[in-house]
Amino acid sequence: MREMDPIEKLICDTIDAHREEIIEFGKDLWHHAELGYREFRTSQKLKEYLQKLGMKTVDGLAITGVKGYLKENSDGTQICFYR
Repeated sequence: MREMDPIEKLICDTIDAHREEIIEFGKDLWHHAELGYREFRTSQKLKEYLQKLGMKTVDGLAITGVKGYLKENSDGTQICFYR
């Protein structure tokens, strides 16, 4: 098994530091399940969370999609959340 590079370690450490918050977010989504293309509560919750992290967001993509920008006007790396 190879050693993690610094970025991978930072990602894992950040996830570990927010473990309980991530689990609670997932439990909330589980208890308020929504049908496909009708995830209005879920997308609103994700949008609010991304904004809380200071990210610019765009919503209404493909009905309920939400996009968060790590850096505004960035042409670099992008992250997509898909369920």
